Amino acid sequence: MANDIDYYWEESGYYWDNIPETVDPNDYIQRMVKADSKPGDARKRAYSNLRYAIKKGWIRYASTPHPKRHVLTESFYRWLLKKYQTIQGLPQHHIRSVAPGIPIPLGLGTPSCYSSEPLPLDPLVIQRLEQENRRLKEQNMILEEQLNKAHEEIRDLQERDAQRRRNCGRRTPTEKINS
Repeated sequence: MANDIDYYWEESGYYWDNIPETVDPNDYIQRMVKADSKPGDARKRAYSNLRYAIKKGWIRYASTPHPKRHVLTESFYRWLLKKYQTIQGLPQHHIRSVAPGIPIPLGLGTPSCYSSEPLPLDPLVIQRLEQENRRLKEQNMILEEQLNKAHEEIRDLQERDAQRRRNCGRRTPTEKINS
């Protein structure tokens, strides 16, 4: 097991080399209809939302080697999870990670106004996030110290340069005595 993220992918049945790049959005219309909670014609609204997202560029069509009308999975699933939070049947491999080895569901990245209650986090994920937070704080302190030292060096050099410019053309008292 190389790292935890590889284990997660192997456990879920998805591997880096067999993740589909494109998907036909029409295959997801029925799921979108089921996830729609608004009254009225949900199928018409799903098609309309899909066309609008493509028109706005939120969902991108795949290039020519892929089948016609297929869209890129990255943009499609991101839009789908934002628009329909309760949608079922999405592949589990669409997980984003805050740091290597710390996967979190895409739904956690959506603003709280989209979902009624926050998604629960696994205690292991919380522990890893806390470790990553501590590591980043330590790294931040080191970088701040380096930045402060660099600022001090710059101030010293500026003071020396200002002193040199003030003394430009003047001989120091020791030079006057020696001449």
